[in-house]
Amino acid sequence: MLRLIEQQGYDPPMNHELERILRLSTTPVFNIKAVRQATDVLASTLRAWERRYGILEPQRTESGYRLYSERDIAVIRWLKHKLAEGMTIGQAAALLEASLPGRGISHPQWPLVETPPLVELRDAVRDALLDLDETAANQGLSDAFSRFPIETVCLNLLAPILRDIGERWYSGEASIAQEHFASHWTRQKILGLMAATPYRTAGRLIITASAPTDQHEIGILLIALFLQRAGYAVLHLGANLAADGLGETLSHLRPALLLISATHLEAAQHIPAIAREIERMAEPRPMLGYGGQVFNHSPELRAQTPGVFLGRDAGDVVATVERLMRGGPV
Repeated sequence: MLRLIEQQGYDPPMNHELERILRLSTTPVFNIKAVRQATDVLASTLRAWERRYGILEPQRTESGYRLYSERDIAVIRWLKHKLAEGMTIGQAAALLEASLPGRGISHPQWPLVETPPLVELRDAVRDALLDLDETAANQGLSDAFSRFPIETVCLNLLAPILRDIGERWYSGEASIAQEHFASHWTRQKILGLMAATPYRTAGRLIITASAPTDQHEIGILLIALFLQRAGYAVLHLGANLAADGLGETLSHLRPALLLISATHLEAAQHIPAIAREIERMAEPRPMLGYGGQVFNHSPELRAQTPGVFLGRDAGDVVATVERLMRGGPV
């Protein structure tokens, strides 16, 4: 059903009940027992819905326990009502996604997680990458994905490992071969996750890329992955996106949002040129958002850079993009 809807480019309107659900809090406060009491849905059923249909993505406590929001509970009740009307869970999940594409059924902030299992897995994968042992690294990553949500693994395992190995290379503790191997391996894993995520063809487009002169794209790839998993139509244009001629490309694609990442000062200084290219376009013009390491390390640059600062990491960006796409304050 969802595939047919996407192929036809149909974006059905939300009914009043779903509009009400969107207004509810997304703060994760309810454990699985409280959700069971509030919805009369078994924990095993919820886990199956999460795993098979991606309906809910609860946050986890430091001990690994699921926490759900008021919105999550309302979504579960809505699904129960559709099942009582005779729908299958697959049909109800497709209707929910088609009615609320990219509008945040449950977009958690994926806070830093320092549980012993994840720390041990992170250390094991890092050591395997430093040993150039792809098999061991793959095994450790698979183990992490079996225990934690994809976003949690990306933010709390992959990203810290790359920072660690990068710092080791800078200090002379790791070789350039080790750093390149880790970066290449991580990039391939993220691309694999993107390929495995259903691509949405309907709805407003978001374009992601690294700023001119910036060859680093792991951070912006994570953003593209998170947004794609959140239900947005995303087109990633890669590293070192040239400002010259960009306006023509944007005029052709007509994205709602252009997200640019910069890891160093020179790259950040090219973002105003991209903003000027957008200003030369006829309406409707895309919104411009930016982020990256240089803006985290030197926050004063944000005041000098046109566009909207998206946040410190890929988890923050999803929430900011959701507000931008809804036309709300950031």
